[in-house]
Amino acid sequence: MPKKLSSVSEAMTTFMQIIGSSKESLRKILVRGEFGEFPDDKRMHCTARLFEMLNQYSDQLQKCEESDPKKNFLGKVKGISSIPIGFVEKVWSYIEEVVMSVLMHNTENYYQLQVCTRRAGRNLITRMKERSVQWMMELVEMENLTDYTCNPEYGIGEVQVGVLRQYPQVLSQAFDLKMRMTAYWKVVLGRLVDCMALHLQFSVSKLVNQEMESEIVNELMGPNCGGGIEKMLEESPAVAIKREKLIKSIKKLRDSKEVVGKILDGVAT
Repeated sequence: MPKKLSSVSEAMTTFMQIIGSSKESLRKILVRGEFGEFPDDKRMHCTARLFEMLNQYSDQLQKCEESDPKKNFLGKVKGISSIPIGFVEKVWSYIEEVVMSVLMHNTENYYQLQVCTRRAGRNLITRMKERSVQWMMELVEMENLTDYTCNPEYGIGEVQVGVLRQYPQVLSQAFDLKMRMTAYWKVVLGRLVDCMALHLQFSVSKLVNQEMESEIVNELMGPNCGGGIEKMLEESPAVAIKREKLIKSIKKLRDSKEVVGKILDGVAT
């Protein structure tokens, strides 16, 4: 049973403790890879799960139909564009699940704070997901634009090797071009994975260390929560009922103790 808050200063102190505790928990599981708070909950071993998700994303890119060397190079980037976007949405949904789990656990005893924190957390994650989707779309578009080059050694098109067999020198150049395009495609896929990993690490760190606290404070002090930090002085109906039951139970125990004491005194005399 949480302590009943009786002043704004107590409420502010409790609020800052909750925010500090939440940030430290999220730093451990999302940034530093420390899982001591959730030793048996693999879902909360976040750095490990994110590493697995990135590997799965890489495998999906490597094994997708567009990575077939026989495919027309011009359509490859456009053909795989849905995979990076889908990964961004998937990974942020997982991060949201983890962040909200920690925030809801730490605010469970303060209903009004929990309501504001839930709204703030979801709004923040939604914005960060949208930023990442936009960033990934721009990255894919940049890779798409690199299909063009004025260097004839990287000219792209269908190479009819059979027709060129009578021209050994040209055939060698065509083969070299094919190898260059194959190698370049691997570079493209590598960039899509490596850049995503860097962006994800940076975004998560920014979420935990900079944006989460200010988002919750702004929500708590804003018009949607109506009353700001003072609202923490109001107990939720569930907590109020529990507290009332606890008070009654304590009173009964005290009364029972007095009755038993009188009985024992009577027996002794």
